[in-house]
Amino acid sequence: MPFEDKGRIRVVFHYRRKRFTEALGLDYNVKNLQAAQRIERDLKAAIRAGAFDRAFYQQFFPDGKKAALIFGVIKPEPESATVPTLAEFALSWLEERRVELSNTSHYDYRCVIRKHIEGSMVAGMPIDQVRDGDLKLFIASLQQKEVGARRINFVIARLRTILASAAPQFDFKDPMKAVKNLRAPKTEVDPFTADEARRLCAAAAGQDRALISLLIHTGLRPNEAMALSWPDVDFERRYLIVRKNLTRFGMGLPKTPGAEQRTVDLDAEVLAELR
Repeated sequence: MPFEDKGRIRVVFHYRRKRFTEALGLDYNVKNLQAAQRIERDLKAAIRAGAFDRAFYQQFFPDGKKAALIFGVIKPEPESATVPTLAEFALSWLEERRVELSNTSHYDYRCVIRKHIEGSMVAGMPIDQVRDGDLKLFIASLQQKEVGARRINFVIARLRTILASAAPQFDFKDPMKAVKNLRAPKTEVDPFTADEARRLCAAAAGQDRALISLLIHTGLRPNEAMALSWPDVDFERRYLIVRKNLTRFGMGLPKTPGAEQRTVDLDAEVLAELR
């Protein structure tokens, strides 16, 4: 199906098990879109009939630059064979940053690459040939699979860092600069009322009651609260110190740099529960 790219029409076709996109030199409007659909049908019919050759290609794409690659008239430069695919580079990029990332971030990034990028329509493309139109089609395919907007934006964020890292290495223009985040619905905040908070604390007992009271009165993240130890609590000065964060991988630093080594005041009710 022809698609829009920066106000112009591009078409997609497969030839010899490879996927290509080419610009038609037409502005994106209803009339030109109908013409593009006819061209795409003729193109696919020629490929099926074995009539697709260099002359046919240049008839529809006079400014096309892929004729040499498609028909083998000019062999690709030797170094082009060393350009990794998007999926290959994504995995190598992740491992190179292993020491920079927390275990949790590394796990989350790896899940994104494995679940959404590997096996996708852009995964096998040489990374220097990925265009913004290809990425927009990929994003549309995630929407068709009913992946949520917030999750898709997380995928987009990873692609931004991956392609920004690859662009200077392989001398190509970063296509993510033309790709925008999706509009994601805002999460409605529904905090406990003072009465609900009191009833919740009253319904709990022991350590559960202390933990619930601590979360309600201090605003700590649950993983920060569960990482606390007695030396972190100063009963005399009436505060605690957040030093750690409990994750599936064990103890680590708080989630964000700004949250590290901060003090949190404790009111009389929380102090009583902790005692």
